[in-house]
Amino acid sequence: MIEAVIFDVDGTLWDSSETVTKAWNLVFARRNLPPCEIGQIRDCMGLTLDEIGARFFPELSSAARSEILAECMECQRGILKEEGGRLYPGVRETLSALCLKYALYIVSNCECGYIENLLSFCGLEPYFRGFLCAGMTGKKKGENLLLLKEKYALGSCVYVGDTHTDELACRQAGIPFIFAAYGFGKAESPAARVGSFAEIAGEADKL
Repeated sequence: MIEAVIFDVDGTLWDSSETVTKAWNLVFARRNLPPCEIGQIRDCMGLTLDEIGARFFPELSSAARSEILAECMECQRGILKEEGGRLYPGVRETLSALCLKYALYIVSNCECGYIENLLSFCGLEPYFRGFLCAGMTGKKKGENLLLLKEKYALGSCVYVGDTHTDELACRQAGIPFIFAAYGFGKAESPAARVGSFAEIAGEADKL
């Protein structure tokens, strides 16, 4: 029986791509860089900052990429506090029900402050017992899933995410993967797939 459900953020709990695109383009404009499109931001959701930097600025040095992205992160944090992102339908109601049966957590490849912005802006703090992200540990999702399990002494758990990267992280951690098909990415052979957030409760009960 599943004891805990661990969630991805972007493409699973909410879509902040419009707000993030706005923030990044403010930085790009200041630096006379070509604007990015919302589709480019969505394609990068779930990647680490190093991976995003290599994708956006392949011609730049690692130091130059880091400088630009640090500015993007600072601008993004400020705008997300004010404008947030868009929760997917049924998230709050489903989390409210799920937390009565399972311990709920978040693991993401995001930087520090991003998960806090989500929880604060959307009022989701009461539903989650903890979280880890790449910004906190310097590690990728598969390793952070293992760290979370160790930190909270978790037994059987499941991860909900929307990309093949999430699926690979779950394989590394030995955790069943529920694919959020309504999100940004694809999956090859998940343990289950859901077309809406509300379906997660039923699938978790089966695992």
